[in-house]
Amino acid sequence: LNDADEMETKQLADACCILSPSLTGIIQRLEQQDYVSRRKSSEDHRRILVKATPKARKLLDEMTPMVENSYSRLTQGLSQEKMERLKELLDEVSLLTN
Repeated sequence: LNDADEMETKQLADACCILSPSLTGIIQRLEQQDYVSRRKSSEDHRRILVKATPKARKLLDEMTPMVENSYSRLTQGLSQEKMERLKELLDEVSLLTN
C-alpha cells in the first residue's frame, strides 16, 4: 500500500500472496488500529478499496531505513548467483500459493 494510493482488496491479497478471506481479517485489525481505511468503489459497490492512513505511512517512513539496512546486509552476504536462485525459489513458492 505504500507504493499505491489505494488498492482493491483482491489486488492487495495477490500482492501479499495470501488468500482474500485471510486478508479480510488482517484489514479489519489494521483498520481498528488506524493503519488502513476502507471504502466502497464509487464505480462498483462490490469492490472495496484499501488505503494506508497517515499513521501507517509514518510508521513505514520510520521502518524503511531498518528494512533497507537488513536487505543490504542480506545482499552483501550472498553472491549474485545465490540471490538469483533465492528469487527463483521464492517465485516458485509464490506460484504454489496461488
